[in-house]
Amino acid sequence: MCTCVISIDPTARDPVLILFTRDEFLDRSWIGPGPHWAPRPYAIGGQDCEAGGTWVAITQKEGCPRAAMLLNAPGRPCGEPDRRSRGELPLLALSDEAPEPDSDELRAFDPFHLIVADMAGAQMMSWDGLRASTQPLGPGLHFATNYGLGSAEGEWVAPRVAHFGPRFQTQPRPAPAGAVTGTAQAWDGWFDLANGDLLEPTDSRALVVRQARSGRPWGTSSVSLIALGPNGLRYDFTTCPGGKHAWYQVRTNAEASASRAV
Repeated sequence: MCTCVISIDPTARDPVLILFTRDEFLDRSWIGPGPHWAPRPYAIGGQDCEAGGTWVAITQKEGCPRAAMLLNAPGRPCGEPDRRSRGELPLLALSDEAPEPDSDELRAFDPFHLIVADMAGAQMMSWDGLRASTQPLGPGLHFATNYGLGSAEGEWVAPRVAHFGPRFQTQPRPAPAGAVTGTAQAWDGWFDLANGDLLEPTDSRALVVRQARSGRPWGTSSVSLIALGPNGLRYDFTTCPGGKHAWYQVRTNAEASASRAV
């Protein structure tokens, strides 16, 4: 179950902070964040090698930092012969090309939740295969999982949200954008939470998970930490969640590949 945590505070130095965990079959091929899409050189994200899309994409196009995150959702699968990969959606969202909620174009996609955030805030569009809806995400702490949206002010949608919600609320809010330090220092109290908060990967509350599904290894294949602020955008990433020395800072300009940081 993928999870997206978003903290929005218009008065903070970095108004939007994002944590995203990708839970997937661990033998599914993918590559780490980079400018992988020639038609969209401004987009940075990890690429799924089977379908070609992404689960998280960021950009600083025209000096406006933006992030788009995709979660699969329950609902009626697409039965169209020209079915499209949901991994296209974050890329489309970076340039305001994602289908509108009333568009027939949505019928080509399996159910999803698409979250788009910029300096003005964030919103989530949900599609269950029959109907689409949008919901603005105002100031506060918000959680989204494959099962929908919950917030620190509302109903929890999963045991992990009930566990992690109070912990995010009580941590001092980091201000990582523009920082030249490594991930642990830049993200402060969020760093330990992003590494799983010492929960076992089989715990129902766990953010970083490991298990077997249909005889295949499944679990958290990556964790992203993203900050949007007037000083720019910061993106930290790990393929080994829970390992404190496995994080690196992603270069966010399209001409550069990811560079390692302590």
